[in-house]
Amino acid sequence: MLGQIRSAPILRQLLIGIIIGAALTAIVLAGFPDDSLPRSTDNASSSVIDPGEAIAAGRVAPAVGQPAPHFSLPDVEGQNHQLQDFEGKIVLLNFWATWCAPCRLEMPLLEKHSQEIAGGEFVILAINLQESKDQVQEFVDEMGLSMPVLLDLDGKVSQQYHIIGYPSSILIDRNGTIQAIHIGIISEPQLHQYLETVGFSL
Repeated sequence: MLGQIRSAPILRQLLIGIIIGAALTAIVLAGFPDDSLPRSTDNASSSVIDPGEAIAAGRVAPAVGQPAPHFSLPDVEGQNHQLQDFEGKIVLLNFWATWCAPCRLEMPLLEKHSQEIAGGEFVILAINLQESKDQVQEFVDEMGLSMPVLLDLDGKVSQQYHIIGYPSSILIDRNGTIQAIHIGIISEPQLHQYLETVGFSL
């Protein structure tokens, strides 16, 4: 009994020492920058995360009011398309897949607008998620699509835009800034409303 009483202060001191050690370790580790995040190369602000670089690297989800991440993807005919090719135009990115029933329901509306109003200052890019060229071509032929259908074969662009559901549509204005993010089927009134917000009159 006497031994237990004498050992109590020692255990208490040991416990306090462990807590203090853990706290000091946390403080020290918190002082080191996370090298996995992109940072400005300016020595004066080397610890500041560059939002543009973080978005482009896919580490941060793009949001309304932020620049749209650049990408380069082939279409079903093998021709490469880059987002910067459409600089100065309004661009609607539509992320979809052949197995996605809502995508199938939405596609005729996009094709209609692609034929009627796209091609000038408004462009629709249909970006397929990680399916083979043959699968996508079969869908394109079945639906009679004429708009550019791009192949995100490795899924990197979908990851870059943090796509969490299909279909998803992202509207980019003439300055390359995201102005709308729509998850799910987009209706004709919704599409027209989005276009009006970027100054495109129908």
